[in-house]
Amino acid sequence: MLDKFRKNYDRIMSLPQETKEEKEFRHCIWLAEKEERERIYQTSIRPFRKATYTHFPEIDPRLRNYRSRYGAISND
Repeated sequence: MLDKFRKNYDRIMSLPQETKEEKEFRHCIWLAEKEERERIYQTSIRPFRKATYTHFPEIDPRLRNYRSRYGAISND
């Protein structure tokens, strides 16, 4: 068990250390891939999303003043 750990540790420590530019480049690639996955996900769950309130129905004059959420008096 320790031999396997020692072998892997030596192999990892023998790799050259990553420079700051390489790390930033790798992070930018990861971020772009993440944003692309998010766009694909949003498209898959809402492919043809449209506004639901494009046409408002006519309001009966008797219902012009009414109580809306939290008891506020509202009118159209």
